[in-house]
Amino acid sequence: MNHKTKHLSRLEKLLKQTVNPKLLKAFAKIFISALALYFVFTKIPFRDVWFQIKDANVFLMISALVLFVLSKILASFRLLLYFKAIGIKLDSITNLKLYLLGMFYNLFLPGGIGGDGYKIYLLKKQGYSNVRRLLGSVLVDRLSGLYALFCLLIITFVFCSFYISCKQAVLILIPISYFAYQHFIKYIFPYLKTTTKASTLYSFIVQALQMTMAFFLLLALGQNANIPGYLFLFLVSSVVAALPLTIGGVGGREITALIGADLLHLNIDIAIALSLCFYLITALVSLSGIYYMIIPFETQLYANKLSLNCTNSHESE
Repeated sequence: MNHKTKHLSRLEKLLKQTVNPKLLKAFAKIFISALALYFVFTKIPFRDVWFQIKDANVFLMISALVLFVLSKILASFRLLLYFKAIGIKLDSITNLKLYLLGMFYNLFLPGGIGGDGYKIYLLKKQGYSNVRRLLGSVLVDRLSGLYALFCLLIITFVFCSFYISCKQAVLILIPISYFAYQHFIKYIFPYLKTTTKASTLYSFIVQALQMTMAFFLLLALGQNANIPGYLFLFLVSSVVAALPLTIGGVGGREITALIGADLLHLNIDIAIALSLCFYLITALVSLSGIYYMIIPFETQLYANKLSLNCTNSHESE
């Protein structure tokens, strides 16, 4: 019996040494993304989607890229609001660099610490001791974006061409959800309650810029009819992409576009081409964060004579 116990113990240690949970997580995400893309392109030929992208208007594509970059700059300002609320005195440029590095981690290192995790790790390493508040600020930053996404989803739903009796009634969910969101922040994250109005405004501008970007992409792809339907589907796919199941949402967006376009009677080629263009632009911008991975972020701080002047936060919540 003892011999068997020792043998099992050795086997468990061996498994722990050889099976890396982060690696398994990465492979799982790659597998799900690949499976979703395989399913999509067995339903519709990839060459049909590629022809749509290949013939897209270059000027409008570049305009969409610029809008996406602007949205991410504003999103970094929103995160900075939360950091300042918890006592982290971080300048805008340094914060933007940190944000870009986080985007790179999220998209290209799916099984690693993740972009949000790296931000928390780095700020803690630079002297900010209250990890609970760091987690809270990063979580609320995500929630703020999702709240704005939810509201725009409702608005585009109302303007969609399909008929549903009294569909305008869903607009009441916007003030109700804002009341719920505001009180959630007030009671669960009281140290961030002063940022609610400003951060919500940032979130709406960020999401509006990305919706405008999607509009430009549709025009670039030659689609100028049933725009609200495509934008509604784009927002739904953004919610799906936010789930931590795929690599940067790839696969999740495309399968949502496939199913949603069929249900909403939209052009499936255009819907999938839109999702792929959005991913390619996201990947291109996220790739800029590799610079701060090759040259460690702390080195960048030192070279630019910047610092993370953190207020020591051992005080009670």
